[in-house]
Amino acid sequence: MTGMSRKNIQDDFMSGQLRVVVATVAFGMGLDKSNIRGVIHFNMPKNIESYIQEIGRAGRDNQTAFCHIFLDYKVI
Repeated sequence: MTGMSRKNIQDDFMSGQLRVVVATVAFGMGLDKSNIRGVIHFNMPKNIESYIQEIGRAGRDNQTAFCHIFLDYKVI
């Protein structure tokens, strides 16, 4: 993805024009958006500290938010 594409997607997400973004961890780092309603992981982050930091992006406005993780027990 080009830098301009990434910026456009981030701008649309931050303004509320996009409600869902599928991204790597790098996208969420530094986002200051209080009304994220959910974080979904397709697999386990590298460690529990990373997981806690990543799910901490949801519900910063003290409203209900959900975090889901999909795990394959064969991979754990």
